[in-house]
Amino acid sequence: MASAQVGPAQIPDVDAAFTASYCIGKNHCSTSITLRLDSVFAYVNINTDGPAAADAKILNSVTRMFAQRIRQAQHGQPPSAKAT
Repeated sequence: MASAQVGPAQIPDVDAAFTASYCIGKNHCSTSITLRLDSVFAYVNINTDGPAAADAKILNSVTRMFAQRIRQAQHGQPPSAKAT
């Protein structure tokens, strides 16, 4: 992960979140968000076959969906949130 870029992220309803993006060679890149909601730790990762990192809109949408699903499960509801 010598080329990794890591930094804080702002995700609504999440206690803490960090993002990272790195590539292995010229292709095979990975972009991820690691987040914490109360005592739940979650990791969202998107791999791409190109030099660019994953589209931030897609990564944020999927991360918000998982955060909503975690909150639903914590409240005893079936996790049904959808990515927007």
